[in-house]
Amino acid sequence: MPSAMSLSSISTRSGKMKHSRMLLRILIATLFFVQFGAQRLRAQDADTLQKAKAEGAAVFYTSAGLTEMKPLVDGFSKKFPFIKVELYRAISEKLLNKILTEERAQTHRFDVVLTNTLELEDLIARGLIGKYKSRERNGYSDKDMDKDGYWTNVQSSYYVLGYNTNLVPAGSVPKDWPDLLKPLGKKNFAMDREEYN
Repeated sequence: MPSAMSLSSISTRSGKMKHSRMLLRILIATLFFVQFGAQRLRAQDADTLQKAKAEGAAVFYTSAGLTEMKPLVDGFSKKFPFIKVELYRAISEKLLNKILTEERAQTHRFDVVLTNTLELEDLIARGLIGKYKSRERNGYSDKDMDKDGYWTNVQSSYYVLGYNTNLVPAGSVPKDWPDLLKPLGKKNFAMDREEYN
């Protein structure tokens, strides 16, 4: 079962955030797409870039691995040294909980979020994610983006069944998730206790 990692930016919800923060979010989302192979910023983004310089910081939340995200942030920081990127990494469930806790406290800390589609759908339903249709989306297939512009897939992960051939007889190999509930699998399977979506 595939799970999409998607990039989106927070909405300005009821004017709670300054206009410049929203522009920074748009810039940061654009620049993260730049790092994924898009062309350099166009002239019409110069105003947004100036506003980002004035703000000087961006908060990036991700559930992707730090080994994948650190080079992205380092490349961004090298290209735009006037914007300090604060990177926060947690598994998708904890990341969602952090964002929802910040919403209840009205702190709205993140500028850009890269996480699983399941968590993004929850954030969209709560009105916490704003639409952003990057020009670079034209290079993506329809299945890799939200038609309304809330997210664009940048990575896919697949969850599969694996088994130990020394412990599981050939005729008892699990073929689907419900097979794990059969007597052989019932007491002999493992999964990450936090990565359960």
